[in-house]
Parts: sequence; C-alpha cells; structure tokens
Amino acid sequence: MGEKDITEKILEDHNDVFADIINGLVFAGEQKILAESLENTAVHSQYKADDEKVHELERDIAKY
Repeated sequence: MGEKDITEKILEDHNDVFADIINGLVFAGEQKILAESLENTAVHSQYKADDEKVHELERDIAKY
C-alpha cells in the first residue's frame, strides 16, 4: 500500500501529470491549467487553529 502512495507522489510531481489531473477532475477536462505555468512551492505551512495553537501541515505536492 505504501508503494502506491510513493508512485502517485512521484507522478504528481511532474507538471504535465499534475495539470492533467486538475483539469480532468476540477475543470471537467477543459485545459485551464497549463503544465508550463506550474512551479513547485514549499510543502510545509503553519496555521493558527481555533484552539489558538500554531499547527504545521505537510502536503505531498504543492504547486503555484
């Protein structure tokens, strides 16, 4: 099961695959996201929750 997650993460790291996934799922197949316009960004972020504590979130893939 862990191998599937690693394979998906590796594939989604490629801009063309990521763009195809987003265009297919979010935009019903319309080409709104272009692979050449994507760039990687940090996968760690911090946020303050309702409990007033700062939490850290780690994502598998994040792109602009």
